Amino acid sequence: MPIRRAIRWTTSALLAVALVPLIAVGPAHANSGHCQAYLRSQGYTVGPKSIHACTWAANPNNGPSRGAQCRDMLIHIGVGQYHAIAACREAFR
Repeated sequence: MPIRRAIRWTTSALLAVALVPLIAVGPAHANSGHCQAYLRSQGYTVGPKSIHACTWAANPNNGPSRGAQCRDMLIHIGVGQYHAIAACREAFR
């Protein structure tokens, strides 16, 4: 019996540890709304490409250059450089 209890406790503890990062991080798109709102406030139409760029910048799994990649995506679809930089920074909030 003590072995089964130890196995159950160990399994529960491992599952809890594995789930904590998923709960703590939350959804990746949580901050992309700030980026999109900024673009709208500057008069840009927010469509699938700008949503993708904002979501990309908001996702920490995309690495340290995600802000620059977001900026480049937005510039490519016609957003001015200053506005693209500011919008992608909003995704980090």
